[in-house]
Amino acid sequence: MLKIRNLRKRYGKRVVLNDITLKLDRGLWALIGVNGAGKTTFLRCIMGVENYEGSIKIKNKEVKELSAKEIAPLIGYVPQISNQLLPFTVREFIEMGTYYRSGNIEEKINSLNIDPDREITTLSGGEFQKLLIMRALIGDPPILLLDEPASHLDIKNTTEILEIITTYSKKNLVILVVHDLNILNFVDGIMALKNGKIKILNEIEKRALENIFDTKIRIVNNGHFKFIVPFYRE
Repeated sequence: MLKIRNLRKRYGKRVVLNDITLKLDRGLWALIGVNGAGKTTFLRCIMGVENYEGSIKIKNKEVKELSAKEIAPLIGYVPQISNQLLPFTVREFIEMGTYYRSGNIEEKINSLNIDPDREITTLSGGEFQKLLIMRALIGDPPILLLDEPASHLDIKNTTEILEIITTYSKKNLVILVVHDLNILNFVDGIMALKNGKIKILNEIEKRALENIFDTKIRIVNNGHFKFIVPFYRE
């Protein structure tokens, strides 16, 4: 599905991504790291909107050799921040996802349980985030990239979004940037980005997470989930 070899990205003299090689198929993968580590840059390289050294292939097609029209059916993207200020209707906003892609927009609209003629300026944060995801899923792209999809959402909307992307990841590749480390309990794999390198974590492990974030943490294991507490007291 996604093959990355010797990926390198720099801004001036600063190296953000350094010699990353990995291969991912279907499943739900979390991307973690401190603020400014390069997580969003990594997603942007996969989408082909950043110049990069090395190779990124989706279904054996080199991303840097593809046009925007060719990349669009391969990748759905939900940004960290999106403009909710313009008075588009829900239907109009969804239809924007068909610019380079075709798909059943009625199915996506119906799954939202929101009036399609309602203006997006009136939506709650959770409703708008689900709208962004449904727009990204137009045409059922094989790769879905999400940059902090559950940030600032309540537990109900976070759960609903996790259900949507978990179901989608059964047949596709989903990569989500997360800062709420407790979401790691629900993913298939963890990519940790530090100093330009990505390390695959096989489990939620205290020492590995402390090394990635340069801070002490506490993990509470109830036998089913590992709760990660961002404070440490002796």
